[in-house]
Amino acid sequence: GTRSIFQQAKLLQHVLEQCRDYRVASDPLVVVGPSMGGIVAREALRSMELEGIDHCVRLFAALDSPFRGAYLPIALQEAIAFFSEFSVDSHLLFQALLSPAASELLVGSPFHSSNIRSNLEAHQQQHGLPTRCMNIAVANSNPNVPNAAPALWYSATESFLGWDYVNIHLHGQPGNLTHPETEPDAP
Repeated sequence: GTRSIFQQAKLLQHVLEQCRDYRVASDPLVVVGPSMGGIVAREALRSMELEGIDHCVRLFAALDSPFRGAYLPIALQEAIAFFSEFSVDSHLLFQALLSPAASELLVGSPFHSSNIRSNLEAHQQQHGLPTRCMNIAVANSNPNVPNAAPALWYSATESFLGWDYVNIHLHGQPGNLTHPETEPDAP
């Protein structure tokens, strides 16, 4: 979803209450949150605990959830914005980039204040993880690597009758150090 993490968490709280109240067996629930769903589930479960509401969850699993933010290269964000005037698909992607969820998750967005992302991370740190269930997280990353932006390598060329009319190269910040035109001694 593109709504705020907090709005989505309120909806999930309602769903969890319905599952708890109308379940057939007495077995506790399992909540699995992939990607942003892990952040939403974390917020929902911990808020329920802080409000004294029993969520009846025994296991919370976050799968590749960007708890420390999601990185989408600025060059790609700007390219999506540029092409949004020419392509319906790009326009839809650009609308998602402008959403409340994107403002809360994206690290280094040219379209949002960094305070919004910082506020969510501070909120997560203050509230912590759910305490009345087992928490597990699976991430496709290395926790020993500094929180640095990954490189994006994208190149597209469109030709007509042998002539290139579009030639696009996108690179992650601060640039592609292996590109032949990169000057190693540039200031």
